[in-house]
Amino acid sequence: MNRRILYLFSIIAVYILVLAPAASANHHVWLVMDSNKQLSGMTGDESRASWWMINGAVTTYKSNSTTISSNVTTAVNNWNAQIPQVRITGTGSDLVFDYSDSVCAVGSGGCHSIASVYNDTTRKANFTLSSNITITSSSSNKTRTAAHEIGHYLGLHERYRDDGSTGDLCNSENTIMNGGGCDTNTGPTSLDKSRMDNFMGSGYANNVLPVLNASGIVTVTWDDYAYGELHYRVRYQKNVSGAWSTISTSEVTMNTGLVASASWKSPPLKPQSSLSLSSYGKGSYRVEITPYFKSYDKYGVVTYSSSFTYYG
Repeated sequence: MNRRILYLFSIIAVYILVLAPAASANHHVWLVMDSNKQLSGMTGDESRASWWMINGAVTTYKSNSTTISSNVTTAVNNWNAQIPQVRITGTGSDLVFDYSDSVCAVGSGGCHSIASVYNDTTRKANFTLSSNITITSSSSNKTRTAAHEIGHYLGLHERYRDDGSTGDLCNSENTIMNGGGCDTNTGPTSLDKSRMDNFMGSGYANNVLPVLNASGIVTVTWDDYAYGELHYRVRYQKNVSGAWSTISTSEVTMNTGLVASASWKSPPLKPQSSLSLSSYGKGSYRVEITPYFKSYDKYGVVTYSSSFTYYG
C-alpha cells in the first residue's frame, strides 16, 4: 500500500465532508479561505488550505479539456517553480480543471469550488482535499486564470480592496490573487511567496516547561509544531484567591519558512520567553501559550504549563 493510499485511507476513516461549490469572496485579504467572509472563533472553519500541501504530500491534478491543458500545465509549473512545497504534480483528481461557461458567474474568467474537506481535529481546522477549477471563454489570459484559481485551492483569497469599497478593484500590490484583470502574472509573485511563507495554520505549543532561577526569573520554553509563521502570545499568570490572573503578556515571533517534507517540524523549534517575578511577589504561577494566526487575526489552541511556586 503506497503512501498516497495510506493518506486517503486515514482521511476517509476520520471524516470527509463534501461541500457545494462556493463563490470566491471579494474585498478581503485573508490568507485562508472563508466563504462566509468571517471567522467565528476556532470552530473548524477557519482554514481552507490544501491538506496535501500542509502535510508535505503531492497534489494530483488533471485537465478535462484540451482547450486549456497547456494553460493549466504552465500555471502548475509556475507555482511549482516559485514555491516547490505546493507539490502539484501527477495525474489524479485532487485538483480538476474544466473548460465551461455554465459553472461560473456570467462574465467571469474562471472560478474555484471546494469539492471535499478534511476535518483535522488535532489542528482544529478544516483543510481542502479536492477542488474543481473552471476556466471560461471570457478569460483573456487562461494561464493567469488557472494560476489565480490554484491560489484559491492553496488557501489564498481574492486580493481586491482592503476596505471593500466600490470602484477600481486593482491596487498597488503585485499578486496573482488580484482580480479584475489587473495584471498579466501567470504565477505567484514575490508577495505571494511571502504570504505563503508566513502561512501558519493551526499549530500549537507542546511540552511547555517553565524554569525558575534563584534570581526570580522564569524562562519558559516549548516545542513549536506550527508550519509557516511562528507567532505566539505568552501570558504569565498568578493564582490570586483561587483564580488565575494575567500579570504580563508578551509575544514571540519568528518566520519559520515554508512547509517541509513532514507534517510537523522534526525536531520541533524551541521558542522561549522570560519574565522576572520579583515585582509580583510570592505565590503560585503558570504560563499560558497561544498561537496567533497573524494572517487573519485569530488565536488558536491554548496550552498551559504546570504551576510552579515563587518563594520570593
